[in-house]
Amino acid sequence: PLRLRFPLYGQSVMRSVLQQSEETPFFDGIDRSQLSQISQKLGDLKNSKSIAKIQELADEVGEFLLEHEILDDRERDRDLFIAIRAFSRTLDKANPERIFEARHLASRMLGFLDERQKRWALRVKFLGPGNASASWARIQQEKPFKGHVNRTLTDAEDNPKKSQGHLSTLASQYRAWIEELEAKEDAMRAKLEKQRQQGLANARNELRELQQRQDQISTDLDRAAERSADVQQKWPAARAGENTNIDQAEGLLGKLQALSPTAGERLRAAIQAMQLTLSAGEGSKWVDAESAADLAGRLLRDADQAANKSQKQQGRGRRRRSGGDEYHGTSIGGQVEIKSEYQVDPRYREHILKDVEEEISDGENKAILDGWLHEVVR
Repeated sequence: PLRLRFPLYGQSVMRSVLQQSEETPFFDGIDRSQLSQISQKLGDLKNSKSIAKIQELADEVGEFLLEHEILDDRERDRDLFIAIRAFSRTLDKANPERIFEARHLASRMLGFLDERQKRWALRVKFLGPGNASASWARIQQEKPFKGHVNRTLTDAEDNPKKSQGHLSTLASQYRAWIEELEAKEDAMRAKLEKQRQQGLANARNELRELQQRQDQISTDLDRAAERSADVQQKWPAARAGENTNIDQAEGLLGKLQALSPTAGERLRAAIQAMQLTLSAGEGSKWVDAESAADLAGRLLRDADQAANKSQKQQGRGRRRRSGGDEYHGTSIGGQVEIKSEYQVDPRYREHILKDVEEEISDGENKAILDGWLHEVVR
C-alpha cells in the first residue's frame, strides 16, 4: 500500500524539489535534468500504479540521493579551507578588533569540526570493523584539528606569525585526513561493486537456467486448446519442472532483490505466474496453464534484462570529484569577496537543456537525445 501511494505523495514533494533545484547552486544541469525526468515518471505513475515501474523509480531516486550524500559529505569537509583562509586574513590585519574577529572565527570553526566529527564517525562505521583508516583512532580521541584552532587563537595576539604556522599545519593535516578517509571509502565501494557485479553475474546464470526450463514447460503446454490429450500426457513432466523452477526461483529471490530490486520484483511476479501454472494444470485448465507458463517465461526474461541493466550501471555515481579547497557551502566565518571579471552567457548552460526539452517530443528520439545530452555534459 505504501508503494502504491508513493506516486501521489511524491508529486507534491517533487514540485518543491524542482523549484529549489532551480534556485540552488549545488545542483548542476545534469542534476536538474535527472530531477525533471523523475518528476515526469512520477506523473506517468499517477494512473498506472505499476509495482515494477514504482520499484524502478524508487531505485533511481535512491541512486540519486546516495550519489549526492557522498558528494555533500566531501564538499562539506572542504568548507573548512575557506575558514582557514578567512582566519589567516584576519591575523594579518593591524586593527585591534582582529582578536574579536579571530575569536568569532575560532568558535565557528570548532562548531564546524564537531559536526564533521559526527559525520566522520558514521562514515567510518559504514566501512565496517577493521577497515577504518590508520589516523581515525587518533583523530577520534585527540581531536587534533580543534587543537590547532585553539593554539591559533592563543597565539593570535602576541605571535601572529606562529598562529599562521598553526593554520598551515591545520590545513595540511586536515587535507591528509579527508583524502585518507575518501581513499578508504573509494576502496570499499570498489570492493562492494565488484561483489555486486559477481553476484549479478551468478544471478543471471540462474535466471537463464530458469528460462530454459520454463521454455520447455511452455513447449509442453503449447496449443493446449487443440491438443489437450497430448498436454495431459506431458503434464507430469511439466509439473515437476515447474516445481523445480519455483524452488530455485524462491531461493534466488532474496539475493536478487538485494542486488537489483527491479529485477527482484520481476522474479517475484514470475514465481506467482509459475504457481498459477501449477494450480491451473492441476485443475486440467490447460489454456490457463499455457498462458501462465508463457507469462512466467516473459517475466523471467524481464528479470534478466533488469539485472543486465543494473550491471551496466556500474560507475555511474560520483561523476564529479571534490578536489582542492573550493568553497561549497555557507561560510563559517569571515568576509570572503569573490571577484569575477567575466560572465558566461546562460544560454550556454541551463537554457540549452530547457530549449531542447521543450522542442523534442516523447519517444525514441527523446531517449536518444537525452542519452547524447548526458554524454556531452559529462
